[in-house]
Amino acid sequence: MPGEEQRSLKLLRQAVALWRQILRTAAPGEDTLSAQRMLADELCNLGAVQTKCSDEMAGGEACLREALALGEGVGDVGMIVQALRYLINLCGEVHATVWPAEAEALHSRLNQLLVKIGRSPETSCSICLEPLAPLADGAADDAAGSDASRNASCTPDSCVRVLNCNHQFHHGCLSSWRRTTSNYACPLCKK
Repeated sequence: MPGEEQRSLKLLRQAVALWRQILRTAAPGEDTLSAQRMLADELCNLGAVQTKCSDEMAGGEACLREALALGEGVGDVGMIVQALRYLINLCGEVHATVWPAEAEALHSRLNQLLVKIGRSPETSCSICLEPLAPLADGAADDAAGSDASRNASCTPDSCVRVLNCNHQFHHGCLSSWRRTTSNYACPLCKK
């Protein structure tokens, strides 16, 4: 598996470099939106693979943040949703990387964008039926500046996990559900 990860990382880095080169060499006034979308997509893919590698985690988060900024720069809701989904999932995967207040802010922003594109955001985990609760009032302010409050509200089990179909679950609930089945499809829509 490590050999496959390294090959994937190499290919994804090459793809990112290629799309960056295409954008750098674009003629002034040329429509580069599709190239920007491809770059954001490859950055998300690279970030996702990097966050699985312990020595590449920081680089993965940086790639995801770059993809988010790229999506915001062109105002592409799909690109923004994809980057937010990966960043939110990073909280559940590597929970110490993203502060709980930031994770909640990302989750709230994702839900706002889902409403914008006609999807109603989920307020409870469909597996345990408990709320996908935001931080308690004031916890966001405390979490931003205190190591003691870091991870106080968001545990690996309670962090939100957002699938590609945009259905949301508690990270721990989804992990438990996936251990009981050989099917990695969404528990709700089966995609």
